Amino acid sequence: MATFDSLEVDLFMDCGDPASCEWDYLARLYLCNAHDPEHCETEIARWVTTYGRDGRWVTDISPMLAFLQEGGLRRLRFDSSGQSYLTTMRLHLSAKGKGLRPVQALPLFCGSATFDLSYNGLWTPVQFEVPEATTRVEIVALITGHGWGYDKANCAEFCNHTHHFQVNGGPTHVKDHPMAGTLFGCQDLVPDGVVPNQYGTWSLGRGGWCPGFDVKPWVADVTGDIVPGATQTVTYRALFLGHDYNPEPLQDARVSRPGSRSVPTLFSQSDGSAGEPHRGAPTSSRHRARLATQGQQARYADRTRRARRETLRLARFFGIAPF
Repeated sequence: MATFDSLEVDLFMDCGDPASCEWDYLARLYLCNAHDPEHCETEIARWVTTYGRDGRWVTDISPMLAFLQEGGLRRLRFDSSGQSYLTTMRLHLSAKGKGLRPVQALPLFCGSATFDLSYNGLWTPVQFEVPEATTRVEIVALITGHGWGYDKANCAEFCNHTHHFQVNGGPTHVKDHPMAGTLFGCQDLVPDGVVPNQYGTWSLGRGGWCPGFDVKPWVADVTGDIVPGATQTVTYRALFLGHDYNPEPLQDARVSRPGSRSVPTLFSQSDGSAGEPHRGAPTSSRHRARLATQGQQARYADRTRRARRETLRLARFFGIAPF
């Protein structure tokens, strides 16, 4: 494993009958524990399934190499939220001469919680040590917000929730979602790999994801925030419009189970710089059919009567990665 600096996952999900894969669901790839392969909780990749179409994506998950440094036989678990697909997956290991490779990762914040005034009180600061040989430290995160129709802001699926990380009280590193709630936010990402011409409301911009798309790791270089020889401290909070989120419920909104997720991760490296993320492979060219008609939006609004309370699920890691 010491010879590789890049890891990509090539996923093809064959829908077959559109009726069997009608909705957009989370699909996740987990790495199982090396010493207890029945225990699979380390999420290393994430996608959102299509509205009734096939999908294929090639996703750069190179930071997750930090979890594979021991080498040997490892078990993976793929979870498509109970939906039926004919799935083909390949992992591509390569040496691209980046000069850095991930070698260590440490979980930061894990779990799921409703995005409201109680949310930020759940995540306490995490302390960690950085080995002397390390030359880069990064936060790597998978963050998606799901659920709508509960409050006026339509969080966390259709609002721009922002995620703020600080190391040792240094600069704030922010992941935001400006396309959330836009009419064609996801449709405009067809050239980047969103599956075109899906059913339903696939074109609408979401909070950190799109139907028929891979969730690319978000990376923040925090090397400059590290204090040499000291114990480091990382903090996290999520905001809406710059404040802790206080949902204003819709009248007569019916609330069902929470439905949103996020995953941030912190990594560090040595010698060199990490390459640009590999973009998800589009399944079609620049097909930009504008399917989000007013009638379609009306049907979508009608479905919001079955409201889902907005939540964010977190699974973050800190990684020490001399590449």
